[in-house]
Amino acid sequence: MNANSKYKKEDVVVQNHDNVDIYEGNMKDKTVIGVDDQKRPVIQYKDERSRKLWWDASNANILTKPRSDDDVQVKMDACLEMIDYLKKNKAPSGVVLDPTHVSSKAGYYREGREFTKTKDVLGKGNSAGDIIVIKDKTTHTESAHKTMMISYFREEEIRAWVDLNETGIPPALYCFKLEGNKIHIFMEKIDRGITLRDIIDTHMGNIRAENPNLARPFSLYVFHGLLSAVHTMHQKGWTHRDLHRKLNVRSSKTS
Repeated sequence: MNANSKYKKEDVVVQNHDNVDIYEGNMKDKTVIGVDDQKRPVIQYKDERSRKLWWDASNANILTKPRSDDDVQVKMDACLEMIDYLKKNKAPSGVVLDPTHVSSKAGYYREGREFTKTKDVLGKGNSAGDIIVIKDKTTHTESAHKTMMISYFREEEIRAWVDLNETGIPPALYCFKLEGNKIHIFMEKIDRGITLRDIIDTHMGNIRAENPNLARPFSLYVFHGLLSAVHTMHQKGWTHRDLHRKLNVRSSKTS
């Protein structure tokens, strides 16, 4: 385009409407735009090229094979910088917050040595594999064990968790550690937890069928519990920003 050309933005939009429509039509014919389990946009092709378009940085903290001389220097510098930081700051690979449930030996907490897996699976994490139940070999207590890739990890999750650990809102956090390219989290196993979806689909359905007059006060009771939890988080300086129907709700007896 000539540097002296003058045009209006509106003219460009109108003149290119047909091209945009054609482009969008072709894209709709060839692709499906959706989201993955992390609610990230994903373009899926309808032909053999089907692939997800995002970059996963979970190759951190594992062995790497540089592809060029320049890459050797970059990777070597990054690795040596990490080693130097660990040496200078005595940085641990993890933190045990409750030794009554996590009995680390010589600074390690390993499957088959300090704890064993059970066959119980509690569910799927948003960015992890199965959330399983493990049993500590020394304390003989059970914990829920969750893993996630480094690229999905957010330090705010742990900081907020520790701040709220004594409020009873989240399950108790026992330990977190870095191992390879994964973060391992050991936490309280909630035996009587239900989700908001369970409450809406099952409990509210039963109440409406058996005593419709209780539907409103029960809804207010659940809503009050949610607001109280959110209010407590706000008082601690945290916001949830991910309230949804699969949110786990701690169930407890009242006298």
